[in-house]
Amino acid sequence: MLFVVTGIPRSGTRYASRLMVALGLPCDHEKTLRPCTPVVNVARWPTLDIGEASWMAWSQLPVMVGHRVPVLHVIRNPWDVIDSLANRNQIINPMASNQSSLQSVRELIDAFLPDVFGYSERVDRATALVLGWHDLIVSHVPNRFQFHVDRLDAAAVRGIVNYIGADVGDTTIVTALAEVSKSTNEGYTLDAIPGISNPIAAKWIAEYAKEQECDRITTCKIRDVAARQTPEELIERMAPELVERVNTYADSYGYPTYQAACLV
Repeated sequence: MLFVVTGIPRSGTRYASRLMVALGLPCDHEKTLRPCTPVVNVARWPTLDIGEASWMAWSQLPVMVGHRVPVLHVIRNPWDVIDSLANRNQIINPMASNQSSLQSVRELIDAFLPDVFGYSERVDRATALVLGWHDLIVSHVPNRFQFHVDRLDAAAVRGIVNYIGADVGDTTIVTALAEVSKSTNEGYTLDAIPGISNPIAAKWIAEYAKEQECDRITTCKIRDVAARQTPEELIERMAPELVERVNTYADSYGYPTYQAACLV
């Protein structure tokens, strides 16, 4: 069945992809609808009759002339998204690795939202991306089905499958919601390796050690992954005009609003 799941970066498209698969609806994650994918592959994707979850997907939809694809729009608490983008993600950090895949994503952001990388503070870049990307989806994909990934229940999932015209039983929906974890981003579980706080790096090291038949791994700790920040902590370093805009956005979707603490 052909459908698209899209949203703001870090909004839960990977989780949505896994949930759709658990519902018996095949769905890739960022396999086709992303930068560097040959246009011919994007054009052929509808013939595969499979779903695709990608926060970049909406920008690729115009290529598919003649195909009206159901679009599911993931909504997540903007404060959680901003925290994740600012503190535990590299797409808005221009000083991070310039590997081709990461650079192509930054170029996509810069093409549609050139103001994002104009901010010096990471929290401002994250906020500008959240607000701007959401507005782009709303303006370019008026016919879409919105759902809150952090408020999903059986009734909400029933609305999703009905929208795309899928035939999924109630028992399957309840089972999928129970079995698909919202906390695992990369799809694997790994015991912590001392000194390595990045789970992806830890996975690579563990796999290499297994291939080399290592009995012991010794690492040198150089930094920790940034801890989660509260909305109040995010606001402390956020540009005032962005605080007002993100509060408006949060309120429009029923999420809490916050104000900067007054200096006494």
